[in-house]
Amino acid sequence: MAPLTPAQPAAVIVLRLSGDVLPLLKYLSLSASRLTPRKATRATFVSSYNPLITDDVLVVYYKAPNSYTGEDVLEVSFHGNPLIVNTAMMDFTNAGVRVAEAGEFTRRAYLNGKLTLTQAEGVNSIIRATTDVGVKAAGRVLYGELDTIFHDIRTSLIDSLAEVEAVIDFSEELDTPKHIELLARVEAVKERLIGLLDSYDGLKRAVNGVRVVIAGAPNAGKSTLFNKLLGKQRAIVSDEAGTTRDVLSEAINIQGLALSLSDTAGLRQSESAAEREGVRRAADEVVAADLTLILIDLNVQNVSRETLELVENSKAKVIVGTKADLERKSPYKTDVDISADDAGSLNKLKELLVSRARLLLPPDDTLPALLADSQRVECQLALEELGGINEYISLDKQAFHLRSAVGALDRTVSANVAEETLDKLFSKFCIGK
Repeated sequence: MAPLTPAQPAAVIVLRLSGDVLPLLKYLSLSASRLTPRKATRATFVSSYNPLITDDVLVVYYKAPNSYTGEDVLEVSFHGNPLIVNTAMMDFTNAGVRVAEAGEFTRRAYLNGKLTLTQAEGVNSIIRATTDVGVKAAGRVLYGELDTIFHDIRTSLIDSLAEVEAVIDFSEELDTPKHIELLARVEAVKERLIGLLDSYDGLKRAVNGVRVVIAGAPNAGKSTLFNKLLGKQRAIVSDEAGTTRDVLSEAINIQGLALSLSDTAGLRQSESAAEREGVRRAADEVVAADLTLILIDLNVQNVSRETLELVENSKAKVIVGTKADLERKSPYKTDVDISADDAGSLNKLKELLVSRARLLLPPDDTLPALLADSQRVECQLALEELGGINEYISLDKQAFHLRSAVGALDRTVSANVAEETLDKLFSKFCIGK
């Protein structure tokens, strides 16, 4: 059992129970004969654990196998007082029911054949998606479009493997026209896998948000900008160089776009072990960033070597000139200049930040794409195996590579999935889903 809605004061809190649920009806003053599957039934919750607690509730019964989990399911809507729901959970616990683990309802749905593993990934992604593009992409995965693509690719490889193995068993060699056709099918599959892999980074950003890192030399105004973008005093701001020695991260939304924003230590050589560690972490953040805001102090004539290296090595960047209200001494070209006290310049930066970040998202007509790292890994393995197939290797080796590629796709489409992999996947889900 688990609440489907947050267990906090609200209009309604819904509790979901899956498994042998009918004996629990006694707590709801309800008999099984009064239940009609998928129809709401009014009932009265009377607590045995605390007789002072009663509630007027609505009960919906989903009879196996026609439920989310494939088991008998009860969903009970209580008035939104956490005290009532917590008391009900104590009653049900005393009756032998336990609290669900993270993602356990969806895990049971997968194990009972209600969802594929790919669709289960779609469930988690559609809940967590931070952009409209991410919601659309996750929805297409949830409704089976990615499974269809995997099935088509796998079928093509299975047909090719069967043809090669038949020749190995019953003939000496594959005639040239058929061999050319087989290699063409392999190339077509490789192109489809490359297309899926190319989609991964963009869709990951669409679901999780664009990762933006603020970086630059000490005292360039990183923490000040971080606080201004957040709209609150999150980072310590000081004239003393090297104040920030760790990575501070916050989720923000600018003009409807979800961003994960990080403030980092100033990049410089330091005698302090703590500051050196902060600089190392800052460098790691920049490497992992989707977009880097590189700050340059316009009041300083020279740009540090570390900042120039940052400009050179960053994949996607916006070069921000800071302290524009002071005398400009830096000749360095910037994308936008700001002053912490000038709302107009900050708004210009926000517009530029959003436009650059949106370039990192896929178009909203993107085909169903990879949403999970496990899918990316297996597709990459399949592509590497197919990359070993050419006209110069023996049929035995071609069959080996085809078989290995099919094995990788099998793991992607739910076959032969290790328990450890399932644990890792469903641990990312919220409790109640």
